[in-house]
Amino acid sequence: MDTDKLFINSIDDIYRIIKEPNEYDLLRSTLLVRQLLLDGNRLVNIVNRKRKLKIIFQISNEWESKNTTDLDFNRAVFIGVMEGLHPSLKTEDSPVIGLSLSKFIKFNVFYIDHEFITIQDVISHCAHIMGGVHVGKARTEKEKLLSTLQVFKIKNTPIQTIQLIPILMVVRDGLTPLYEQVKKERKF
Repeated sequence: MDTDKLFINSIDDIYRIIKEPNEYDLLRSTLLVRQLLLDGNRLVNIVNRKRKLKIIFQISNEWESKNTTDLDFNRAVFIGVMEGLHPSLKTEDSPVIGLSLSKFIKFNVFYIDHEFITIQDVISHCAHIMGGVHVGKARTEKEKLLSTLQVFKIKNTPIQTIQLIPILMVVRDGLTPLYEQVKKERKF
């Protein structure tokens, strides 16, 4: 398939999943995000090579909000930014910041038992342990920590899977300028 068409279809799938999220589609979305942003030959880089748009991911930095800065991290067992990651869902006082792809995937979304968990950790865990791409066993310390969250659910869905919704929203918004440029050029 043509890479521009693959990119457009992938973003269309992300729009659909955000609109009507369910556990299966959220887990399967990790395949899309990996292909777009994480795999060695990132689809976003291939599609953007000739267009050279600056890709920025706008997030709400909940770690800088009063709700979080007042926490005693030495005593905390679990903290998560959850939906607060997306600027439209942020708490009132959290700053919105623009991140490059490399900084976005390394942004912390959970703090579990004195360990920070990044966006990339969540995507990889949902893809390789929880069944988005493969079903596997938690081997690393971070994978084991993320696996402990399986008991915490929102609408019967594990919270690490729920965390994918605001991640997808940020990915969608960050890639929308490229998406619109490709659609305009290629008349998709």
